Amino acid sequence: MRHRGERASCLPLLLLLLAFCRGRVVRVPKGPLIRVMGTEVVIPCNVSDYDGPSEQNFDWEFSRETDFLRIVSTWDSTFTSEEYQKRVGHGDIKLRRTSNDAVELVIRNIQPTDQGRYKCSTPSTDATVQGNYDAEVQVKVISDGLSVSGSKARSSVSLGLSEGDSFKLRCSAITTSPEHTHLHVTWQIKGGSTWRDILSLTHEGKFHPGPGYEERYRNGDIRLDTGANDTYRLSVSQASSVDGGAYRCLVSEWVRGADSSWQKIQEKSVEIASVAIQRTALDVVISTSNVSVTERDSLDLTCNITTDRSGIFQPEVLWYFSASPDDTLSDAQVLLSVDRDSIVSDSTLISLSHVDRNSYRLLVREVDVEDSGYYFCQAAVWVPLHNGSWHKVVERTSAPVSVVVTALEPDYEVFLNASKTPKFSDDPTELNCRITNAQDTEANIRFTVSWYYRQRLRSDDVVTEELLATMDADWTLLLGDRSRERTQNGEIIFSKKAADIFSLRIQWTSESDRGDYFCVISAWSRHRNNSWVKSKDVTSASVSIFWATQDDMSFDVSWFAVRSFALDREPILLASLDRRGIVMQSRRNGSSDLSLERISPLEFRLRVHGCEDHDFGNHYCVVTPWVRSATGVWQREPDIKAKPIFLSVKMDVLNAFKYPLLIGIGLATVIGLLSCLIGYCSSRWCCKKEVQETRRERRRLMSMEMD
Repeated sequence: MRHRGERASCLPLLLLLLAFCRGRVVRVPKGPLIRVMGTEVVIPCNVSDYDGPSEQNFDWEFSRETDFLRIVSTWDSTFTSEEYQKRVGHGDIKLRRTSNDAVELVIRNIQPTDQGRYKCSTPSTDATVQGNYDAEVQVKVISDGLSVSGSKARSSVSLGLSEGDSFKLRCSAITTSPEHTHLHVTWQIKGGSTWRDILSLTHEGKFHPGPGYEERYRNGDIRLDTGANDTYRLSVSQASSVDGGAYRCLVSEWVRGADSSWQKIQEKSVEIASVAIQRTALDVVISTSNVSVTERDSLDLTCNITTDRSGIFQPEVLWYFSASPDDTLSDAQVLLSVDRDSIVSDSTLISLSHVDRNSYRLLVREVDVEDSGYYFCQAAVWVPLHNGSWHKVVERTSAPVSVVVTALEPDYEVFLNASKTPKFSDDPTELNCRITNAQDTEANIRFTVSWYYRQRLRSDDVVTEELLATMDADWTLLLGDRSRERTQNGEIIFSKKAADIFSLRIQWTSESDRGDYFCVISAWSRHRNNSWVKSKDVTSASVSIFWATQDDMSFDVSWFAVRSFALDREPILLASLDRRGIVMQSRRNGSSDLSLERISPLEFRLRVHGCEDHDFGNHYCVVTPWVRSATGVWQREPDIKAKPIFLSVKMDVLNAFKYPLLIGIGLATVIGLLSCLIGYCSSRWCCKKEVQETRRERRRLMSMEMD
């Protein structure tokens, strides 16, 4: 217990001691630093564990023997000694700050006179002076002994190669450095404006492929070999278009530092060659475009390939089939192929023949409907390599050719009739779908039936048909939603009475069964794999199953007339009869009369009595159906307009003049009698008075002779 207490009392003392020992630390690389004359030297310096502002200042000094000369400072522009002012002013010596607590001293074109000790100092910003405030490093300048060259004949060569060829490039690199240095050799290619690494032999003796060249290096297509006279040879096999460009040999010299780390002291390069890769031209064309063949005939296609390749090469051809022209090769089906050894993969019904050096014929015997689709040909050119293997230099695929296989459709007709039609609800209904005039129906043809129902509407609305039942290729009956429950209950029976007769029977026909029925006879063909494929559908004419139910239907009927020949005037309502039996007539100007009567539940008649000329024109009726729903509510349906009927009125001359003549004679007689009466009265009374007055004044006349 006493020892434990002693250790506890010593712990604060140790922490206090560590706090006092902590102080500023200035670091530079461990020397000596070996550098090559004429190169750029970068000496880093950083400080840590300091107090004060985060950004620290640095002073650099140099000493050949004992005294230090001031080179450059980050905070004092007058710090530089006279000997270095010119080099600092020209930028040959400068400070480059990398962070708040680190800088780099950069000396360009270092010379032997720059060999010596370099000291990095930091002015104190600490509250107390602790740690080290400067650090020194020795720099040794050696002569340049590295030599890099290409071909002895000329500095750079130009090579023109074909795709798939091989080539080799050489460069020589040697060093006479007094120090123990290692060389790092890298082959680079310039495609565009940047240089990319191909393959390197590092200063540690390791091979390192550049980005994108790893697989080719593993396959041996790219190698770097050393030879006599310090030569480094780059070998490239199976050259492609990406191998075209300028090639150079980049050599760097490395030395192991005092801390056992590798340091690059200089780097040189030389352009070796300019390589142009001519791509191999290859055209792949199928001799025909779109093809149409009849089922069980032969399909004959020829693939023609042309290339500008010379020398030794071998073509490879593959035929593909695809259901869509947009499918990729991975999705397509390989039919046949002939490899570079001329080995053909044939099958029983498909064969591939080599017509000549550039033509390959595909023959498909007894084509089927399933052979319809897109066919295309893929060709590749292979060239031999130095190690005896083969390399594919180019590959092309032809445009797809559309092939349509026309099925051998049987010729037949379909007739639908009703052997039993209902008169009332719950009566049976039986429909027979018969195949007639069947021709070209072999044992490989099979017929099935599909039954459809379409509801009858009293308007022009489009109603889609409902599937009642259908048969697939093996005569399995598949029921539709409308008939499934009733068929399972035995209310609806689907049967095949004979090889060419299919029957539909409704045991108890309901009002919901009223409508149009039709059948579709499908012909199925057996294919090579014994599968059945539908080849043809024939639809029958529809048969209507309907009977009137007046209790659930009523009509509003209105008659209209348009007093023109071209229906270019407003219609005039003549009369109407609503669903309750109330007749309404519009006011008429003539002497003709109208009557509207209901002849039958679905027939209405308009009569015009005593037609006159103003009764001419187009006459039509508009019917508004009213249907009672299952809940007893009457619902109005859309109006139905009948086709107009033109009514012309011919004039009866006798009748036309009879009444005016009688009226004229009567008026003339009345006027005549009235005239006689007036004359008699006038002569009786008015003239008699005047005679009496004359007689009172009468005098005897004298004889003329007496006068």
